[in-house]
Amino acid sequence: DAEANELLLQLSNSAAHDPQLTFSAGLALASVAKYGQAEDFFSRTLEAEPGNFDVLYNLGLAAFHAGHRQRAHDVLQAALTQRPQDVDTLYNLAVVNVDLKHSADAIPLLAQAARLDPARRNVQLTLAQTLSALGYYADAATAYENYMKLVPGDDAAQREHAFMLAACGRRDLGMPKLEAFVRSHPGDVTARYEIAVAESSSDPADAAAQLEKALALQPDFGPARFARGALRCRQGKFADALPDLEFAAAQYPDNALVLDRLGKTYTDLDRFADAERVLNKAAEVSPRNATVLLHLSRAYSGEGRKDEARTALERFRALGPDQAYHVPPAGMADLLSLPPEQLYAQYRAEVESRFKKQLQDPEVNVRHLKL
Repeated sequence: DAEANELLLQLSNSAAHDPQLTFSAGLALASVAKYGQAEDFFSRTLEAEPGNFDVLYNLGLAAFHAGHRQRAHDVLQAALTQRPQDVDTLYNLAVVNVDLKHSADAIPLLAQAARLDPARRNVQLTLAQTLSALGYYADAATAYENYMKLVPGDDAAQREHAFMLAACGRRDLGMPKLEAFVRSHPGDVTARYEIAVAESSSDPADAAAQLEKALALQPDFGPARFARGALRCRQGKFADALPDLEFAAAQYPDNALVLDRLGKTYTDLDRFADAERVLNKAAEVSPRNATVLLHLSRAYSGEGRKDEARTALERFRALGPDQAYHVPPAGMADLLSLPPEQLYAQYRAEVESRFKKQLQDPEVNVRHLKL
């Protein structure tokens, strides 16, 4: 390293006005994971050649690996403007978006990349995982199917595909696959947790048993702790649920669903100050989540803070029916992968069709007027 740094210092001085040399140095540094230094060299190259796609692309990757996420996003977005159908750029910009917690922005990029190159394993897998994380279970099942055609031996993908089938309403297909997976992988904690989630409404006793088995294998498995806490809440065992929910909230401090469940449980236990603190955090994380605001209003009421309770209730009413936990229908990923003009044409046709059929529906009228 010492010798390399000495050479790098000499190179830095001699390459000041040579973009080909700075670019080559950037590639060399990136190849040995010196991403911060690589980013510096690529930045100098970009000053000399601001429109060079290869420089933009490599600078974006170096910035991402150096921990400069927002810069990586901006640079890769500029590269994509130059080559809007470049699969590598689409994929890496999507990965940056996921890392920035802008997963919804990643889906159109991944869907387009998958359409352009259906044989890219990493694209199909990342698309499936991102769709799953956002609750697009039917589309995630399809993406996992596409991925498994390319990588048929991936056990984790087979498990997740089965769970997506069960989660999107195709229990008749998903549950037998999940149960078969657990029989062949008895030590798989995630599979037992997923069976419990799928059975939590139809067979709570077996769901509880599966969660106990999962936690016996891995006591600090956060999803199973949260699921057990939520199941106990549903059974009215709020005090028993609390340790699991507090554990999950400590592990996932920015998860609105976890915080909301913990806050509501504090309210059910008449711990209104704790509920208000946790639910305010949930409202910061997910400001358009109507369920959180309703529970926050109850917590304020329990504390006797009528003005704050009224304000939270007004915000709840302004949002209308809560769509936070709505399961989206299949086909959203394909829709989002369309070029903007095709997407608009499809939207326009749908609105005009609904307007003709549902003339008295206020929402349809508003959409038609906006169009």
